[in-house]
Amino acid sequence: MLTFSEVWNKLETLFRKQAEEDGGVYLPNLTPSGPVDHVLIAMEPSLGRWTKGDNPASRRRSAQRAIEAGFRNFMYSLEDFLLHYAIQEYLCAPGQTYHVTDLSKAAMLVRDAEEQRAIRYGRWFQLLQKELEAVAKPNASRWAIGRTPWEYLRNQSPPIEQYVMHYSSQAARWHSAAIRGREDEFERYRRTISLSDVQKIANSVLDQDVIPESLKAETLQRLSRAKMTDSRLALLFHYKTKFQRPNVM
Repeated sequence: MLTFSEVWNKLETLFRKQAEEDGGVYLPNLTPSGPVDHVLIAMEPSLGRWTKGDNPASRRRSAQRAIEAGFRNFMYSLEDFLLHYAIQEYLCAPGQTYHVTDLSKAAMLVRDAEEQRAIRYGRWFQLLQKELEAVAKPNASRWAIGRTPWEYLRNQSPPIEQYVMHYSSQAARWHSAAIRGREDEFERYRRTISLSDVQKIANSVLDQDVIPESLKAETLQRLSRAKMTDSRLALLFHYKTKFQRPNVM
């Protein structure tokens, strides 16, 4: 019988092959140590601020260099770590674990990702099912991050019916909707959260995988310059209200 690590390595080989066939770059996620209690599924990684270049080919080369240097998905922006913070603080009970992944794992430019997305998701869905079989405990909760993957996944079998707002800056205009009608509760909540709280979670996340110390330091330094804006706090409030377990204040 294969160990979890062996199963995961085989899956990554399949992910890498499919990403190459899609004309993208396979961006690994933070590696789970075993089956988890909660799985969250986003759209696809973008060749965004973590890459450099003035055309898709140079962006892909930049991405490959970053990955070879230890870069992983969901570990760049403050929004990435707001998601980790919310999952750890509001979704996971003590001792529980989680895995954040993408439906499609081929990193590409946003404008390219929007082309034939449903067809591409169809190519990746069987791989996602294999991933869930390996990484999700039998009663694990399953969430879509953003409406795009949710609208696809809720029509699959079994459907994934729970979703939360995407943290992308492109979704920022929707963040204020999270506090509409709950302004007083939001005002109380925002006074309980600081950047240092999120930085502590970032430290723990970066310690869970084999992230080089230089990359970890660079990431934490970047986070130290970020601001907990109203939009970001509203997003975190949304995650809290969606994830929160009973008796968690």
